Amino acid sequence: MSDVDGFSDWYEQAQARLKLDPLARFFVEIRNDSIHKGLNPLDRVTMEHLREDLSLQLRRRAPSHVVVLPDQRAENGTVLADADQISSEYFKSLVAVVLDCYERFRSVVDPRWHLTRDNFQAMNKSFEDAVEELGFPRIWASFVSNETEGWRMLRSQQPACLVNDIFLRYAGRSIPDPDSLDDAS
Repeated sequence: MSDVDGFSDWYEQAQARLKLDPLARFFVEIRNDSIHKGLNPLDRVTMEHLREDLSLQLRRRAPSHVVVLPDQRAENGTVLADADQISSEYFKSLVAVVLDCYERFRSVVDPRWHLTRDNFQAMNKSFEDAVEELGFPRIWASFVSNETEGWRMLRSQQPACLVNDIFLRYAGRSIPDPDSLDDAS
């Protein structure tokens, strides 16, 4: 999306936020170690945390999988963490970034938002241009008696936001459908 107006600045800010996120840095290191060195940190307990891990296992309170990650409070320390929990936390932060992108650039990434009067007016295009963009003859636009309903008809041929269930589940909000808002047509 580098050719989309405003995306490069947004992306730079998103990258800066992720660089400040300790879990993001940790998962980048995991990715790099896995790809370049063939290492997998899952369930590899260091000597420093062996007693803690064994104690949790004996008391049947151990998580399904553990991972050792840098301690945010101690500069050179590490902590034993529940791999499922920190993976979920990291996934939520990534979902938040993607949702932010969808909210900011929804007319680019969501076909239903792309096919709105406001978006086409912003591109100095018409309803006829939208009809033609979808592969239909421009003349078909003249058969629509109400342009608002015409926009709705064009959008009805497109899928709703395919990741809204993920946005709702992990970020607690979703991208509204343009037809649910009065002024989107």
